[in-house]
Amino acid sequence: MELILLDRMPRKRASPRRGPGASRRRADSVPSRRQQPFRRPAGAEARLLSTLILALSESDDLDSALNVALKEVCQLEGWSLGQTWLPNRDGTFLECGPALFAASPKGEVFHQASRQLHLLPGVDLPGRVWSAREPVWLERIEGDVNYPRATEANAAGFKAAMGIPVLAKSEVVLVLEFLLTKSGVADRRLVKTLSTVAAQLGSVIRRKRAEEALRESEERFRLAAHATKDVIWDWDIKTDLLYWGQGIKETLGYEPAELEPGIESWDHRLHSEDKEAALASLYSVVNSGGRSWSCEYRFRRADGTYAHVLDRGYLIHDEAGKPVRMIGAMLDITGRKAVEQERARLFAEVEVQRDLSRRLSHRLVEVQEEERRRIARELHDEIGQQLTALQLVLENAERQPATGLRRSLQEAKIQAGQLLAIIRDLSLELRPMLLDDLGLLPTLLWHLDRLKRLQVDFRHNGLENQRFPAEVETAAYRIVQEALTNVLRHANANEVSLRVWANHETLGVQVRDAGVGFDVNQALRAGVSSGLSGMRERAELLGGHLTIESAPGRGTTLTAELPLARPLENSTDERHHHPPR
Repeated sequence: MELILLDRMPRKRASPRRGPGASRRRADSVPSRRQQPFRRPAGAEARLLSTLILALSESDDLDSALNVALKEVCQLEGWSLGQTWLPNRDGTFLECGPALFAASPKGEVFHQASRQLHLLPGVDLPGRVWSAREPVWLERIEGDVNYPRATEANAAGFKAAMGIPVLAKSEVVLVLEFLLTKSGVADRRLVKTLSTVAAQLGSVIRRKRAEEALRESEERFRLAAHATKDVIWDWDIKTDLLYWGQGIKETLGYEPAELEPGIESWDHRLHSEDKEAALASLYSVVNSGGRSWSCEYRFRRADGTYAHVLDRGYLIHDEAGKPVRMIGAMLDITGRKAVEQERARLFAEVEVQRDLSRRLSHRLVEVQEEERRRIARELHDEIGQQLTALQLVLENAERQPATGLRRSLQEAKIQAGQLLAIIRDLSLELRPMLLDDLGLLPTLLWHLDRLKRLQVDFRHNGLENQRFPAEVETAAYRIVQEALTNVLRHANANEVSLRVWANHETLGVQVRDAGVGFDVNQALRAGVSSGLSGMRERAELLGGHLTIESAPGRGTTLTAELPLARPLENSTDERHHHPPR
């Protein structure tokens, strides 16, 4: 480190050359009393360096270390004042620090004046040291145009000054300024000694700043651990010690003191199904030099239940890039997981209902088309034939003489009556008006009375003088109608048992025959019976259910139960809970 010497002292003119015998003093001869360096005992620099190194290493904080350094230097070397200058956070100017050694009250006044200044690079003695990054010795303050504090220095009696830079990784982190009450030439040995002290002080500053930053970090960590409901944790990777914040008590029920001190306090409480993946993800980040880690898993609470948690950690590395510490927070997301699972369940249900709705819509189109085809056949076969016959009768009447006209008109009347009956039957099959006007029981009795080829044993309970919701009556009637039609068409049976009952909750229908029977599952899978599917869909649309019991050669029993939207008005008979015998 080079010394920059600033000498503002006016120089005298050279003396005239003396004669040959005149005595002369060499330029490098012993300087005058004013120019002589300060004398100190032999070995004083070594003792100063040893004292400073010991004192600096034992100081509790940076300000204490600086006060020790200033005091030791000033007292040993006879300097009147020592103070420090530090770059601000932005590194744009220097400001005078609180560390101080002053041999007199005037020095303290000078220090307070210095505290009011902000020095730019190259301005004043500290600014020149900061800019040059080299020691600077100012032999004479008076007359120096780049010393804004000359007036304050003169009032305090200061004549000379010296500045020493303190470097940390080639960066000036501090400037030491010393002032004298008398002028003096630069002492290079002192500058060398103080430069060594400055280097040691730079190491101390780096260490003290790191310690202060660590203390601040730990204090923030402590405050955060108490202020949040998250489970804050701190893992020392070197020692494998794991610290838990107070949040673990409120969130998971553990007292931090009762947990094991190492990483086992975490991994021993991982759910067995999540443990392998959680450990693999953690050590993958640690071993790969990553900076952050995040994982969702289940963690055992103190009561033995498991909480779903989202765990996040941040890795801290040493100067060699080796991970030494991880700080993180565990968030209980059990409630969120429950909401997500419920949402997924509801979404699945919605999808099922959508699929059911699509199938029902498709089925509705099929049923409508089937009904249209049936009506078209009825219109073409029966009504068409009757209309054709009526037309022939009327055309024949036109060609007959008056004596035969009466008989032709009688035939036309008979044809018109038959046509009217067919149309009435077709209308009743589509929607019996009795169902809307009188209710389910009268409509069933009317329908059974019209069945000529089937003997029906009909018994009922809870239907007398009762009206049910329109959609329930319609579904019950259509199920009975379709079931009896299937018996006529497929069962090869002449007798059938029909039971209908109602209680406070349901309306039940049961149709039983002793016919040929069939394989129910095969029929439903093959889709050969649209009537069976239609009856089941009617029951399910109302929230009910329909069961079919049958086997080849063993007859068929069909049972449907339809929920009632409102209770019956006039019945409390418990016998209605079961089909009548």
